[in-house]
Amino acid sequence: MNNSPEQSMAVALLFINLIVYFAGSLIAAGVNRLAKRSLLPGRVVGSLAVVCVTAFYLVVTLQAIAGAKGLERLSDFERSRVKSQAISDAGLPGVLVLVPVGIMGWRQRRKANAASNKSLNADAQNSRAG
Repeated sequence: MNNSPEQSMAVALLFINLIVYFAGSLIAAGVNRLAKRSLLPGRVVGSLAVVCVTAFYLVVTLQAIAGAKGLERLSDFERSRVKSQAISDAGLPGVLVLVPVGIMGWRQRRKANAASNKSLNADAQNSRAG
């Protein structure tokens, strides 16, 4: 297995994104507990934290690349290749965290809608029978 620095950084960023997501979710839960109502959705706060960390990493990486390689000296093709590699290195771990979060939220909303429809159908049948 080829362990390049890009792979190691992607794995590290994946773990950082996971930790940041759970920390954001815990912060939202703490705020909700203090407010004694559902004020902040945990998934939204965690997801926004992951997006912020990914954007911060991307900005820092592009600044480091611009300083080290001198992007203005590269050809247009090489410049776009370097930028796209940096974007994919930063974006993939974020996507790997956010896609399962989105799927879990979709499934939870679908189950809640199914339960709501079931209770509405039962109420309608009871009102017809009564």
